[in-house]
Amino acid sequence: MKEDEELEKKAQHFITIFGEHSLEIIEKTRNNTALYFPPVHNDLFERVESILKNTEPYLMIDKIMDMYPDEQFLSADGFHDAIIGLDLPSMRLIYSVSKVIEIIMKEPEMSEGEAYEHFEFNVAGSYMGEKTPIWCYDNF
Repeated sequence: MKEDEELEKKAQHFITIFGEHSLEIIEKTRNNTALYFPPVHNDLFERVESILKNTEPYLMIDKIMDMYPDEQFLSADGFHDAIIGLDLPSMRLIYSVSKVIEIIMKEPEMSEGEAYEHFEFNVAGSYMGEKTPIWCYDNF
């Protein structure tokens, strides 16, 4: 049982590090005949594949919470798809502003300018204490 838990933890860590490229990395690694991986790596690769192929989308917030189960995070409601990482020193979530704008624009008849204005005034402008999320302005 402990070995299964350890394998699960390693698989989740692998996914957290390599994200959407996990399956590609596994495939390239397996196809490289110059590399030898002990059976433990094959078990890890199989678990990573099963997680990514047989589950609902695994959001960054899920990955972060799995890695830091005892930590409390302050998240912005409705924007989990926009989380791109974690600031380790402060343990604050990091959001992609461009992804947040895309989410806001899903509202009927919301232009990009209106979405950005809504974001600046109602989302980024809200201070919620020392765990207030970090907004990564990646929409240049």
